[in-house]
Amino acid sequence: MTVLGVPGNCLILRVYHAKRRQTTTHIFIMALAWADILACLLSILTAASQVMMLAGTPIPRAVDNAIVYIKAVPLTVSLFITVMIAIDRYDCTCRSLRRVLNQRRAKMAVLCSLVFSVLFSIPFVLGYVYPYNVVIQKTGIATQYLSFVMAVSSVTFCYGNVYWKIRQHVRVGVTESTATKAPPSNSTSETMSAAIVLRTQTVNVADRSLLGESSGGAASSSAPALDAWQPRETADAADTPRRVPPGRQLKGGRSLNANLQRKTTRMLFITSVVFLLTWLPYWIYLAVYMAALSGAQIDPAVFNVFLYLIYTVYVNNVVNPFIYGLANSRFRKDCLDVIRKLKRC
Repeated sequence: MTVLGVPGNCLILRVYHAKRRQTTTHIFIMALAWADILACLLSILTAASQVMMLAGTPIPRAVDNAIVYIKAVPLTVSLFITVMIAIDRYDCTCRSLRRVLNQRRAKMAVLCSLVFSVLFSIPFVLGYVYPYNVVIQKTGIATQYLSFVMAVSSVTFCYGNVYWKIRQHVRVGVTESTATKAPPSNSTSETMSAAIVLRTQTVNVADRSLLGESSGGAASSSAPALDAWQPRETADAADTPRRVPPGRQLKGGRSLNANLQRKTTRMLFITSVVFLLTWLPYWIYLAVYMAALSGAQIDPAVFNVFLYLIYTVYVNNVVNPFIYGLANSRFRKDCLDVIRKLKRC
């Protein structure tokens, strides 16, 4: 896991840290990569403790408890960051004109996720320290299930609204692209006159800017004509698209920026789904364990099967670089550029 997870997540950090315009999406992706790197590195401690046990020199109980607690923190951080990514996608897509998140608030959200992870991990570690205290065991399981329900509900709500918003944009885009296909005008003289006026206004503004005059009067009235060719970009697009005139659109009336937003949303949605699937055996194991604590008769074979399946949670710390590479062509291109630069060194 460490062999694949650490280089892959370091590549994610290198690619997104090199972006000239950092966005909230980039901040959350890099925070998730840091959590995955820490989880992969801490797995070395688990392997070392198991080797010591096989060698007949087990580590002290206090050190073992500390390792369990430290390992639980980055795993819980990845849970909260996954929820924040879903909220960011909802804020970026469904509230593009009234955004709540910005770079400062995104960094604060990452810090709060770390603090909450430290607090949420305490009941889990107490259950590990006191394995025969039923009350502590049930409290730890209830706390973990609370975080699981919160994560599933948030991801479902946010991506559900994002899906319907994207579907609405697609319908509107197709309708507008069909409606704007008007028959060609026969008035060639009017078209030439409009072009001459626009050219004259452009030259006047350029002359005034070269002479150092203030942009008032006629200059301010002609500024919208120049800015009309500058497409309005959202403040937190996943990547910076090329600046193109409004006429430059993809098929179906979709703009380049909107298409990029959809691809980024799809990539992060797949990441969230894989996260929940890799954690599903662990939640089933907790349900079985809670039933056993409540007095239910559980077959030991079933219990042991889920006990081994809980290690699928560590798959999530490795798989994100592969998801980004398969779902995002720009990420693949950026990774190849980074690898080429490393070869030159």
